[in-house]
Amino acid sequence: MSLVRPPPIPSAPIRHHVPRMQAQEPSHPPSKVQPGKPPFKFATSARCSLGTGTGALATRPIGRGELLLAEQPLVIQHADQPRNSHSIFTALCIHPTVAQEAYLSLPNAFLRNNDASNVDALVGIFNTNCLPLAPVTPCPVPLLSSSPSTNPEQAHGVFLTLSKFNTSCHPNASLTWDQTRNVMSVHAIDTISPGDEITICYGQPLFAVCAERREYLMRLKGFWCMCRSCTLQGEESKASDRRRAELCRLFKAIPFLGHDAPAGLRVATQALQTLNAEGLNLYQDSFAYEAYQFCMLLRGPAMHNSIMSRASSTSESYVYTQNAKHWLEHAYQWKVTVSGRESEGAMFFAQLFAQFHDT
Repeated sequence: MSLVRPPPIPSAPIRHHVPRMQAQEPSHPPSKVQPGKPPFKFATSARCSLGTGTGALATRPIGRGELLLAEQPLVIQHADQPRNSHSIFTALCIHPTVAQEAYLSLPNAFLRNNDASNVDALVGIFNTNCLPLAPVTPCPVPLLSSSPSTNPEQAHGVFLTLSKFNTSCHPNASLTWDQTRNVMSVHAIDTISPGDEITICYGQPLFAVCAERREYLMRLKGFWCMCRSCTLQGEESKASDRRRAELCRLFKAIPFLGHDAPAGLRVATQALQTLNAEGLNLYQDSFAYEAYQFCMLLRGPAMHNSIMSRASSTSESYVYTQNAKHWLEHAYQWKVTVSGRESEGAMFFAQLFAQFHDT
């Protein structure tokens, strides 16, 4: 499919009582897949998170938006089926011996914590290393059980390579699950220097405060998070918690503001500002898309008023249209960064941009 590249954002912001912030856009176009050797290696370094000393370290400069890995899961377990040694053993049996041995070599955090009495080895390895095969909510939810999913429709999978990446509550790489191809892709969402660790999110709610995120990972994965966000001290830690709690509040508020587009637009732009203050690149596309939708809601009444009053091209309708394009461009660029130009979300945003030219 041929994608329509959105036009550039106007150089000067157009303001007409519309809240708008300077977009933090990708510094350069996302890179295409680089054939051959992957841009990382698993090695021991003091820079590695989680206190394990081993992680995926970049072997060369990595650009924001670059595809780092695309991998199919070795074992999948659905939340609506019992997760036990029998179900995991059955899933492993279809693979060759070398793959089974590779699975057994993955870490078992429950065993490290001397908590293996009630956790079978196969299950402990799965729970430690599994990743959600669907988007997760960024806000904390009650942990009703020790199952790694509170969504009955969400599956989890273990990957022989990807599961070796360490987690971080400040990740520099994103995960995108392609249900059709049964593939998880990993894209860099920050520029990464040689020797720096590549980290992902294991599914912990990133808009939760530090204590909630760490409790989530301990309950479901068997370890305490030791990432740079969770090891902040004093006022830095408190400030980070305030920003994360604010992001959760804003995220929950947006669905209830469809009747009040001006307030919705303020909330969406405030959320983007808070993301930037916290240094989080995940969810940039989501909040920018919300800002786009609120601008489009505001454009309708403004367009009607401009027709009735025969206003010039500098009318509110024109302003809201240009701001809608701005936020859609922001959403598109970040969607390409986090999931790739050929992803379903990026193609959807490109089609929306094409509609601006058709109307």
